[in-house]
Amino acid sequence: MADMEKVIKMQVNKKGKEEFLVKWAGYPLSEATWEPFENLSGEDACEYPANFYSRNYAFIVNINANKCF
Repeated sequence: MADMEKVIKMQVNKKGKEEFLVKWAGYPLSEATWEPFENLSGEDACEYPANFYSRNYAFIVNINANKCF
């Protein structure tokens, strides 16, 4: 699996689960994919959604924080 570069967007799917539009390192933006939190991997996996929330939704507490510890 490729390394994540950053999370671009977040959406809630039909089942009520968060999905993140991931820009993959070394791939063009057109190759970005929607991934559930469970698919985010690597040592910085928890950092990407947290950075996205802090950039875009400063008033929201990261509800996935407890999954990172």
